[in-house]
This record gives sequence, structure tokens and C-alpha cells, in this order.
Amino acid sequence: MQKKSNFEKTLLLIMALVALVVSGYLVYLTLGFNDTLLQKKVAPRNEMDPVPIASVQASSDLLKKVFNWVSPVQNNKPVPLNKSIMVILKGENLVDLYVAQPQLRPPLTNEFLIKNHIPNYLSPNVGELDPDGDGYSNVEEFTKGTDPMDPLKHPPFTDHLYFKQRVADDYIIKLNNSQDPYQVLLLAPRRASSFIQPPLPKPFGFPDPVTRQINERFVAEGFEKKEMPGPVPKDISELTITDRATNTKIILVRGVEKNLADYYAVFEFWQKEVVTIKVKKGDQFRVPGVAATFRLLDVEETQAVIVELKADGSGGEKLVIKGR
Repeated sequence: MQKKSNFEKTLLLIMALVALVVSGYLVYLTLGFNDTLLQKKVAPRNEMDPVPIASVQASSDLLKKVFNWVSPVQNNKPVPLNKSIMVILKGENLVDLYVAQPQLRPPLTNEFLIKNHIPNYLSPNVGELDPDGDGYSNVEEFTKGTDPMDPLKHPPFTDHLYFKQRVADDYIIKLNNSQDPYQVLLLAPRRASSFIQPPLPKPFGFPDPVTRQINERFVAEGFEKKEMPGPVPKDISELTITDRATNTKIILVRGVEKNLADYYAVFEFWQKEVVTIKVKKGDQFRVPGVAATFRLLDVEETQAVIVELKADGSGGEKLVIKGR
């Protein structure tokens, strides 16, 4: 306890000495405080510099002056100074979207971009974009005059329907003789024969390869004996038949093959994905996502002819579908 008491007395003594030293230093600083103050000399009123009357008058005149601001002209059109306009730097040229020329993204007009509020118009491929997601690009909508921002207003779907190829299921027959009974050969898709015994007309056909039942697809209507004159006369006799599958009359010439093929058109519908459609000539078909029914009227090597069917089953305008 005695040691602790001595330690506390010593600590208090040291603190008292420090406080005494600090107080003495502060008193020393105050002794020279008056010397640190600077007095600024002010010139008497009658000794001030003369007032620049000319400069004051010039400034006053400038404030009174009325300026006639004239808008600059860009592409023969005044540019307002109080609002911003859509002027785009394209390469080294300025393009004003509120005038027709030059075009920012040909073939799209500047008016088309502004009027329809086309997004991403600064993109070089804006013509290929489809902002409303209906499957038709801005260029297609511009060409057809439809709304590029409304998915319910777009070019006709047939703009994306393409003819790919014609496919044939061969059905080849031939008149093999000109004597009674008349023999008609089936050469494709398989080999078979049918004998027609007068009197005519008489139905005939060929046996099914599986059931062996005869499908009387044809009717022999009449026969005419003919020869082509020459050193050796040529038998060109004719058998007139009706194809009940197509309701058409056909003339078979002896020895000449006749192909009654069923023709199909293969289409491709290019929308958000590519859909392949195979249609037999004369049949109806539908396109995915399109609320309409069509009939294939004709199919050739490079194109097909279709027609949209009305509610009563009649056809409308014929449409020629070509390749992509």
C-alpha cells in the first residue's frame, strides 16, 4: 500500500510540471500577438483611380442591344435553336432524319424510321430486325406498307411460303396390242396387266399387290384401229379411257407409254422456324399458324399454283409460289 501511494504522488507531480510548462508557453505566445496583426492602408477618397466611363457606357449599350438570332440551315431546312433534332453522323456526313435525303438506312426511308419509332435505328442491320416479333423484317414491312410495330399487321404469309421441289409417284400404263381383247400393261409402280373384252364401255383396273383385289380405276370408252402409212405400216391404234381418279379422258396409243403420275409439291414455310409441307395436286392443305385453307391447283418443275378457299369452298385469287 505504501508503494502504491508513492507512485500516485509521483504521477501527480509529473502532470503538474507538464501543465506548468504548457501554461508558460502559451503566455509566451500571447506576448507577440500584436506584432502579427497587419494594418491595410486605404487610399483617401480623393486619391482613387478615375472611373472608366467608356467601358461602363459600352457595357450598358451592349445590354440594350437587340440581337436577331437566325437559325442555321441544314439540307435547305432551318434548324431550331431552342430544341434538339435528330441529326446522325454517318461516316463523314450528317443525316437529318426529318428530311428525305440522304437516307440513314436505305432502302428504309427516314420518315419510316421516325414515324414508326423504329428501335435500334442506329444499327447497320436495322432492316433485318423484327421489332414486333411477327416473323417479318423491317424491310419486308416497309416494302408491303404494313406496321412494323404491330404483330397483327404484317405482309401476307405467302411471302414466306417457298416452293422447294416437285415429287412424282409414277403410274405408267401402255396399250400393248390392237386385237380383241385389248391388253393394257401397268409398268410402274409395279408390273401388272389387264385384258379388256368388248363390248365397250367397260371398267378395268389392276390387282392390288397385297389384297389381289382389282381396283377398277379406269373405264375403256372406245377403240379405233389406226395405221401410219409407209413402206411398213405402223400400228397406231387408240384406246380412249376415262381415269375415274382424276375424272379425265386419256388416249392410249399402241406401244406408247403414258405416265399418269400423282404429283406432289413440297413447300417450305420460313417463319420463326422452317416447316416442310408436302401436298398432292388437287388436295387441300393448311400452313401452321395461318387461319386459312388452301388447295394445290397445279405443280410444275419450278413453281406451284395454289388458291385460298373461301367459307363456301370456292376459291379466291390464284397465287403462284416460287422457290426461295
